[in-house]
Amino acid sequence: MKRRETLKYLGLSIGSVIALPAWADGWRSTDLSNNALKMSLENENILAEIVETIIPTTDTAGAKTLGVHQFIEKIVKDCLDKPSKETFQQGFGLLDKQMKKVHGKSFVECSPQQRTEALQQIDKDKSNPINKFYGLVKGLTIQGYLSSEYVMVNHYGYKMIPGKFEPCAPVNG
Repeated sequence: MKRRETLKYLGLSIGSVIALPAWADGWRSTDLSNNALKMSLENENILAEIVETIIPTTDTAGAKTLGVHQFIEKIVKDCLDKPSKETFQQGFGLLDKQMKKVHGKSFVECSPQQRTEALQQIDKDKSNPINKFYGLVKGLTIQGYLSSEYVMVNHYGYKMIPGKFEPCAPVNG
């Protein structure tokens, strides 16, 4: 009985190895990049300043320093559905438009205090169309910051291998 199962799995393995090159040849670069997130340099700078405003650098590293904005770009590109990606892309323009209306300059040009006040106002006003964008960015910022190596090692005391390996230790029992 085991011999039959072994032969069955062996046949499936050989068949998949033979089919793999034909399957992989069918890929085109356009097929693989359909969900690509195209962010302008201006939007990347805005995102970096948003994450820095949410978690600023103090006596500990801030979100921008840890590259949380790059984490957010990767998550949005690879993990979110199309409507969420559209909300994310449109949010930059809406945020900049609101900042120019209120302060007369773009989000990046505003002072840290003006940025903080604007983001707090957006967070409070649930009817604001930017609120959904800000909620997405804020959640991903917190997730990216708390899962960064810096925070895990320096604040949570994470150790890759928590115990010391002692070979040939006597076993009592």
